[in-house]
Amino acid sequence: METRNVSLRDRLRALRAGDSFPGRPSPDRPPGTAPKERPAPVPGDPERGPGAVFPAGWEGEGWVYTRTLFLPRPSLRGDPLVFFPGLDQAPEESSLLFYDLETTGLSGGAGTTAFLAGVGELVPGAFKLTQIFLADYPGEPEFLARLQELLPSSRIWVSYNGRAFDTNLLKTRFLLNGLPFSPGPQLDLLYPARRLFKSLLPDCSLTTLERRVLRKPRGRDIPGAFIPARYFYYLSSGRAEELSDVFTHHCRDILSLAELYGHIPALLADPSSGVLSGEYDPLGAAGWLMGHRNHPRLFALGLEHLRQAYLRQVPGAGLKLARFYARRAEGDRAFRIWQELFQQGRDYASGLALAKDLEHRQKDDSAALGVTEELLSLFGGTRGLPELLKRQARLKARLSRPGPPG
Repeated sequence: METRNVSLRDRLRALRAGDSFPGRPSPDRPPGTAPKERPAPVPGDPERGPGAVFPAGWEGEGWVYTRTLFLPRPSLRGDPLVFFPGLDQAPEESSLLFYDLETTGLSGGAGTTAFLAGVGELVPGAFKLTQIFLADYPGEPEFLARLQELLPSSRIWVSYNGRAFDTNLLKTRFLLNGLPFSPGPQLDLLYPARRLFKSLLPDCSLTTLERRVLRKPRGRDIPGAFIPARYFYYLSSGRAEELSDVFTHHCRDILSLAELYGHIPALLADPSSGVLSGEYDPLGAAGWLMGHRNHPRLFALGLEHLRQAYLRQVPGAGLKLARFYARRAEGDRAFRIWQELFQQGRDYASGLALAKDLEHRQKDDSAALGVTEELLSLFGGTRGLPELLKRQARLKARLSRPGPPG
């Protein structure tokens, strides 16, 4: 019964010290013996800043530390409305908050904790970045309360995979600490980044985009997968200097997030040069922009990306463009594209679309049969044999019927 009076904080302190708590014997030593000594985080020193082993610039005491940096302001070019399909106009820069977390695990779950949070905002002449560090688990309520002050729900939260991971993790941590949680509107740049770059890059991690899209190699950097282990080592050793490269990695992530927000609209602004540059997938760009159905200008920009991709002979662009025209009842435009594609490359998909259009829209059974039989000779043994044979038989039967009397 005595165990029920032991708080979670006391249990965590006992476990961290290698001690036992009432009702749980320690596996390392007999009850009553002295715990193994482990170095604790160094307390704040007014002469040297917050914590003798903390990098300069951090302020705080106890379990939570903060620092604020003013970094070069990212360039915002192009129309940021490309990120906001539900709005009539892009939000003001002052409403954006760029945020990121470093956590004790990468798979989520109730046992995963955020120990480092950063929030950046665009201010006149600079990019203001505030980081909050959780020096040990008992300070999590204070850590979350400070983060809540930096991330009000009235602002737009810009992240990279934050909608699926960071926000859900925060929701869990706030709930477990008995704190209310109200996220702001989410803008997750992972989704447009995948549409634009997935087919061109080995992966869509922010580090890869920073190197290949923003052209900013990091040089020496700690891989994100190693960061949880570095934090656990800090907890056992008290050596906060071991986290210096973690703090730097985190700053770079948030700054790159803001730069990506400014870079993508500029990249999409000129389809004729953008498609030619090969810096992004024009079909992905077209799909992303044409999803803005309530914004005629952006929709037209996406259609122009698709047209330019077709002119540059990007694989798949012609079929997408022809299908677009067909859905818009612009059959002649679609037919010309299918005809050109089939003549150039004897492509199965364009040939089949051509045969269907000749049969159903143009009512030219003879021409449709000619295309169908050409497809059979080219692909009959490997693709669409049952469908082609069925189409051939139907067309031949119609053509063999006697015509109406003269």
